[in-house]
Amino acid sequence: MFSTNKPRRATAIPWYRSEQWQRWREISHDRDNMSEAYEAWLEGANDAVKQFTKSGIEVHRVPIEVEEFVAWARSNGMKTDGHARAEFASSKLSEKLLRPDIPAEMLPDSKQLKRIMEQLKGRDLAEVWEPYLRRPAASVCPIFRQTPAGLEQLASGTLIRIANTHFLLTAAHVTDEKRPLMVPAKKGFAQIHGLFAGSQLPDSGSRKDDRYDIAYARLEPDTVSSLHDDFLFLEQFDCDTFDEVASKDAYTMIGWPTRRANKKGNALESEIVFISGEGITDQRYEHLKCDRIHHLLVQHRRNRSVRYSTMLGTQLPLPEGMSGGVFAWSKELPKLSALVQPKLVAIVTEYHQSHNVFLATRLACYLMAIKKNEPSLPIFSIPRPDSQRNSS
Repeated sequence: MFSTNKPRRATAIPWYRSEQWQRWREISHDRDNMSEAYEAWLEGANDAVKQFTKSGIEVHRVPIEVEEFVAWARSNGMKTDGHARAEFASSKLSEKLLRPDIPAEMLPDSKQLKRIMEQLKGRDLAEVWEPYLRRPAASVCPIFRQTPAGLEQLASGTLIRIANTHFLLTAAHVTDEKRPLMVPAKKGFAQIHGLFAGSQLPDSGSRKDDRYDIAYARLEPDTVSSLHDDFLFLEQFDCDTFDEVASKDAYTMIGWPTRRANKKGNALESEIVFISGEGITDQRYEHLKCDRIHHLLVQHRRNRSVRYSTMLGTQLPLPEGMSGGVFAWSKELPKLSALVQPKLVAIVTEYHQSHNVFLATRLACYLMAIKKNEPSLPIFSIPRPDSQRNSS
């Protein structure tokens, strides 16, 4: 089920600094085709990034410097035009992606790593991960509910496409909500129209006793077409239903915490959040009455978080509303060649502060629920693993 791998396609987009824009226009043979204002170029470049991303292409914004480019173009006998700028950016990206892996014995130990992080404080490293998280981030959208006082952010959902059918995956405690659910649209907000399905309410009548908490909506075409352009639907190559957790495997949770939502007049503001942590295989599975075949536990200590934009310690708010996707990074990390887009493997259902873990239900469980109601869709049965990987 969902085992298709798509060949990696990466492209470079030359990225300019605003203070150098006029200099770029001065030295370029195709200046007549370049926007006079930097802001106009930036808007078009960001649109190009979105379109490449929706096409499944890994886009890297490659900063280039004027004088370095001019020297490179002269040494290679090239005109200083758009073709040469793209070629220059591609060559810089190739140098980065083809950099040889560091031998394991040369990797920094914990003390060296701590010293490196101290030296990096104040530097924005978010761009390192951004090209790989762009598609995952665009698939996770905030969910709102209609209340007498107006719209209120409630949760997050992850968008996937199976064949020509579109789904929003979330938690059952979200769809238990009796009021209309809304998502950001091209104009304002659109109500989620479609078939809602998921796990039944336990006999206790409480979702806290539901270890799976599965819910999804098969979206009607009008909801799909009205969805905001910033969002996209993940495809099979973006997903992995065969992920097996081992201690210290790297995962990133993506969602829209309700505590990051604000109402300013008639406008609603929110913020997407990326929370990374390590997979665990310890006794916390038993404590939470779940198992590694159907569930995934990712450790996250709120008081030990580091913000990549500053490399400074921070404490994130309680992640209420983080019912978005869990994305698994390659098991081959920290090899540089293994730095690729992480795959969707589970949907967050809750955060257990006392255990310092996110509890998530694996994607395979969602697909089996969809298959039960949509037998014609190309979803194949999953062989039950005979064993899980041993903890490392």
